Amino acid sequence: MNVKGNPKTSLEIRDELKKAINTVYQAVVNQEPWWNDTDQMIVNMFGEQVNPGEYYRLFANVTGLIDGNCYGLVLNGQGVAVGGFPTQSTNPGLNAYLYRVKVRNVHGSIREIPALEGGGVAQIDPVGAVFQTRNAYQGKYLTMDDNLKYTGNVISNAKVLVGKYKAMIQHLDVSRTSITPETIKWVEDYVPMSGFKYLCNGDGMFHVNKGVIGLKCDDVIGLWIKDCLVDTVINEGDLGSELAGDYLKSHPGQSLTGYNGASTRGMSLSSSKYVRIEGLRIRNCQSYNSECIGWDIMFQAEDCYLKDCEVNGLSTGLSGVILADFVGNPTPICQVVGFRTSTEAKKIRLKNPSITKVKTEYVKFRATDLDCQSLHGGRLSLP
Repeated sequence: MNVKGNPKTSLEIRDELKKAINTVYQAVVNQEPWWNDTDQMIVNMFGEQVNPGEYYRLFANVTGLIDGNCYGLVLNGQGVAVGGFPTQSTNPGLNAYLYRVKVRNVHGSIREIPALEGGGVAQIDPVGAVFQTRNAYQGKYLTMDDNLKYTGNVISNAKVLVGKYKAMIQHLDVSRTSITPETIKWVEDYVPMSGFKYLCNGDGMFHVNKGVIGLKCDDVIGLWIKDCLVDTVINEGDLGSELAGDYLKSHPGQSLTGYNGASTRGMSLSSSKYVRIEGLRIRNCQSYNSECIGWDIMFQAEDCYLKDCEVNGLSTGLSGVILADFVGNPTPICQVVGFRTSTEAKKIRLKNPSITKVKTEYVKFRATDLDCQSLHGGRLSLP
């Protein structure tokens, strides 16, 4: 295949990828002092001459925080929890009981990975990872130049190579590869990107971004939680990309509107039924750039009884983001919500809820959405 107008063989692409894998392995396992963004030539432990700075910019998780969807504890319907919040109960988990469980220090910095769209789906590699074109380090693209011409890297070159010769590969299953001929032509022609569309609100595996959640209990029938604690749930994730505009829905699998990767939730109950929760305390939840919700009871949740439950300490806008940053952006604005229920939820009852120490800088304070059918007692204390 051609990269920057010059031919590159499959063996060259393979060997460059092997060098990167070997070097990153050595750097991470041995905590090498040269593992930084400085351009320098070294000989790695496998005898290969490499520039580790190139790999650091491409692979390093600079924050050290989880950068995909981040959950403290998950109770879910049967199967994986990589799609949107379930809008209805389809294949539920059954009969769960949590007693005196403590979930602490759930801290993430969720990254969004915009995916090129091709035929209505994301362009991915054989294992489902997004073919990344907008990945960047300190504001500089790693797959394209400033003119949006393909320059490539060890990962993207390998993905394009497999996409180009997919039909010829017999000994491995590459059926999931969906890099289009139009994309391959853009790569090899070395011309500015033009006419491509993006699908947003996904992570590196094109799983739906849902942010950071302390206790995620979705599509469960028969749930009893007693005297549990969720303490310190933080999301430092940035605002969502505007490559797909100020969309309502971009990712084909998302159920909520807008970009959800910057949101923080103490607990989610989406389409769960027959739920009884007593004495659950949610404390110190923070979102740097979007909404921060103590309890989020969504979609077809039904017959949920919450007694003596507490939300203590919600804050948002910690990055210094201002309202103007949300104009034309799909990210929900910074707001704090103690207890929130959707209009679809039925038979949601709260008895003696406690909401204290909530703070937001940018919108009218909302302590709780009282969409609940029943609210008995309770107290509200402003900071």
